[in-house]
Amino acid sequence: MGAQMTAPAWVHVARNAGIVGVAVCGVWVALTVSLALTTDWSFIRSVNLSLLALFALSIVAGVGRLFVDRRRRGRVLRDLGPHPMQFIFILNAGLFGVVSIIEGLVGPTGGLFGWGPFAFPLIAAFSAALALGRLQLLENGVWVYWGFTRWDRIAAYEWVSDRALLLHRRGGPSFLKTGVIVVPADHRDAFDAALRTHVTPETG
Repeated sequence: MGAQMTAPAWVHVARNAGIVGVAVCGVWVALTVSLALTTDWSFIRSVNLSLLALFALSIVAGVGRLFVDRRRRGRVLRDLGPHPMQFIFILNAGLFGVVSIIEGLVGPTGGLFGWGPFAFPLIAAFSAALALGRLQLLENGVWVYWGFTRWDRIAAYEWVSDRALLLHRRGGPSFLKTGVIVVPADHRDAFDAALRTHVTPETG
């Protein structure tokens, strides 16, 4: 049986997404205002360029981390399947891919701030990349869909339902130290055994 999103998983996904979204919007607004005040660019151009800068930085950081993580993760011990929302990612990639093709045939429509010709293919590609994420038990840690967490970075863990696993990580921003993983029911015992073997929960 494949993994399916549970109520605890949705709560933590919404919480982390909200915090990260607010933080990113704050940086975007600050960068936009800085460009608008320190250059002779229009506000719309400042919005465009600040968004482009943030997007480029996130892509470079993401690809760099992916490259480093893949070198450190070790061999795959057990593949537990794709992300529970894989179908949504695929659907999103397909929809934006179709829009991109239509724009290529009939000409760009501009879209929000003139980003249509660039944003739609990028969103399609990004969604397709998300759909490829896998949950894997590794020699040196856990591959959580799109990133690697070493065993020694896991401070504690807790099963909050029969399939939802709450991980508490060491280090990093406090709001990202806690994350939830949806583990397929037929892999729960193996996942739990691996955690018991490799993770020493913090006390006190």
